Amino acid sequence: MVLNMFDIYSLHPAVTGIYFIVVIIFTALFVHPVFVLLNVVLSFATCLCCCKKEVTVSTPYTLGFGAAITLINPLLNSRGDTVLFTFFGRNYTLQALIYGAVLAGIFVCSINWFTCLGKVLDSDKILFLFGGKFPYVCRMLSMVIGLVPFFQSKMEEIRQVQSTIKKEKSSLKRSLGALNTAFGYAFEHAVQLSFAMKNRGWGAEKTTRYRTYPFKVRDTAVFLFCFIGSAGTATLAFSDACGAVFTPVLQAAPMSPKLAAGAVCYTFFLLMPVILKVLKEIQWQFLKSKI
Repeated sequence: MVLNMFDIYSLHPAVTGIYFIVVIIFTALFVHPVFVLLNVVLSFATCLCCCKKEVTVSTPYTLGFGAAITLINPLLNSRGDTVLFTFFGRNYTLQALIYGAVLAGIFVCSINWFTCLGKVLDSDKILFLFGGKFPYVCRMLSMVIGLVPFFQSKMEEIRQVQSTIKKEKSSLKRSLGALNTAFGYAFEHAVQLSFAMKNRGWGAEKTTRYRTYPFKVRDTAVFLFCFIGSAGTATLAFSDACGAVFTPVLQAAPMSPKLAAGAVCYTFFLLMPVILKVLKEIQWQFLKSKI
């Protein structure tokens, strides 16, 4: 029995890449509150399985931005029949608040899935997939994805340094200062990396691959599982049974057999990394019992 049979990091890069791309597309397209709520819960569960350290650092920031999106959206969009109160002559409506919460959920889910994508699909796997035909595009993508954990680590480093300094500024000024410093780190890192790549002859010759990823039976099984889940989700979710309209009146599709079936397919599809993690733990416990 192979130890990494159920390890998501050992899957073929094409399988993991297609899976996360489809998940991100579903995240952007599905606005029904049931699907958004499922996505929020399961994206955090996937992050705990794939990148627990990174999500621990980024969660306070993503939740803060999500709360800001929820509260600010009614100030920009006053459409809605249920007026909660009036703010500087503009109606603060319940429908706009709910729509802001849905947008915040989509934002949080996108950050979580992109974090998992950057952790699972590293630069070597991106070069393996696209390095032969599109070396510059794949290098750009790998650098952009790599900036997410780099930015998170720098924010955590700045936060730790700020905790040792006397707190003379307000929390907002400290946060803006930390963000400004992190952006400076990111730009400096990009300039140094570009000079290093130029001095080492990047782009002078055709790129080669020093790692190979054979497509195994395990990859075929995972791909079929994801294909069935995504196909069932897309078929049911894009029907009228799963639609939602937020303004001027909230009109979400009620619970029905189609909506329930779509939610079940969506749940199993999003649970693929968690299922692999559970199977890997069961396999590990089984092997330990044989010692």
